[in-house]
Amino acid sequence: MTITEAPLETEATLQTPTAPGGLHSVVTTTDHKLVGRFYVVFALLFAFFAAVAGCLVAFESIGDESFDLFSDEAGVAQATSFFWVVGVLGGAIPLLIGLATMVIPLQVGSPSVAFPRAAATAMWTWLVGVVMLVLGFILDGGLGADAASSESQAVALTVASMILISIALIVAIISLATTVVALRPEGMSLRSVPLFSWSMLVASAIWLVSLPVLIANLLIAYVDLRGRPAIYSGVEQLLDDQVNWFFSNPQILVLAVPVLGLAADVVAGSLRRRQRNTDIILGALAVFGLLAFGADMQSYYDYSSLDVTNELLYLASAIAIVVPFLVVFGGLLDTVVAGRADLRAPSGALIATILAVDLVGAAVVASLVRAIEPLDLIGTSADDGAAVLALSAGLAGAWAGWVWWSPKFTGRRVPAGLGALCSALLLLGGVLTGVAWMVAGFLDPGDHSRPLWIVAFIGLVVTTLGLLGALVATLTQLAGKGASAVDDEPAGITLEWSGPTPPPLGNFVSPVGEVASAQPLLDTEGEDT
Repeated sequence: MTITEAPLETEATLQTPTAPGGLHSVVTTTDHKLVGRFYVVFALLFAFFAAVAGCLVAFESIGDESFDLFSDEAGVAQATSFFWVVGVLGGAIPLLIGLATMVIPLQVGSPSVAFPRAAATAMWTWLVGVVMLVLGFILDGGLGADAASSESQAVALTVASMILISIALIVAIISLATTVVALRPEGMSLRSVPLFSWSMLVASAIWLVSLPVLIANLLIAYVDLRGRPAIYSGVEQLLDDQVNWFFSNPQILVLAVPVLGLAADVVAGSLRRRQRNTDIILGALAVFGLLAFGADMQSYYDYSSLDVTNELLYLASAIAIVVPFLVVFGGLLDTVVAGRADLRAPSGALIATILAVDLVGAAVVASLVRAIEPLDLIGTSADDGAAVLALSAGLAGAWAGWVWWSPKFTGRRVPAGLGALCSALLLLGGVLTGVAWMVAGFLDPGDHSRPLWIVAFIGLVVTTLGLLGALVATLTQLAGKGASAVDDEPAGITLEWSGPTPPPLGNFVSPVGEVASAQPLLDTEGEDT
């Protein structure tokens, strides 16, 4: 049972701290809720820029010579790498981290995130790094371009900024993981933390062992680019081959882990039903994360000419990851069926969450199909098709989480229609683009694949509109406009919903006592289902 009321003598002396004002206090804040908002706003903005670059690449790939947007293939390669690098490191991952930075401390009953100054510094460092990254692309840098068609200084700036971003993200996820592990209240074991917090712990663990590998790849490339050959691999046209494992399957499927975790919390909270078989779902999320680890799947530095994607282990992993997804999906379906009597008018958050889980399922299936060796899809556009489904799932899932939790933190609701529309656009755009690229992988390049590139272009335009709508809706909320949200709307069942809306500095008006389950608000209501 959750106890959030202090004894009378404590309550009389306990005062809720207030947040200082002014620009200086905003820039130097260690309030995890404000830090999380910065992540969300800027991540949506960068994801929008990445989607625009994807639109330009898809339009160029249609093949109409009267509408050439790039002067050569190097320009297409640079724009393509901009789409993936900025979309993942500037958009999807920080968007999930920002949401988690806001939510996790309240879910585990902590007054703050662990290492708050480090978490705030990581956010500003990430922001500076992404600005440098964008500048590197603008100055004719990027990844994958031919050395004769790019500026080595700008390429080096791109690599250095990716290293800086990766370090910042490592610090941010260490802060989040430590919050879940070390700052839980009495009675809350790891088995009883809310599933979103658990899923972010799993994703953080995978990123903690993946991002250092990415940094090592980038450091080798940077040394070569600066004129001191390490292993002669840092020339511009080979950079994309050195790091693309982080932006493709299976590694990019790590984005799906937090999406599945938040889906479990949103579904259970929307229906006010306790999630059953929680231990099985906890294990399934952990197994999903382990199978999505991809740093060991890169073959660039393997001089034995072994192509890991042709190995049985690669196919086995692609098949095996379907199992934990089905376990989590079955658990969500079980909760929906059990709570069907309460499901009358689904909230915008519930609709957005269901659509995001659908995208995760599509990404898992596409990853499996791509890995089947007789189909010979690896090395074709199917690589991008499977990856863009996972990327879209990460973006759509983070948006669903914002629709669910932002009223609690901002005191304003996302308009139900707009929230559902943005989610539908992200789903439709991801499916159109992903399926078009997957199908194109079965065909030989040529004019007969042109209709598929038209579909992919339309899908990317739809995704861009969805991100733009999400950004506008978020800025509107943060500006204090829109319908007001009272303390119990939407009525979630995890610990973050026990306090006032919006939460004060310090999160809780009174200390959090013993917490016996992941759904303490049902405990206080005497609900035992």
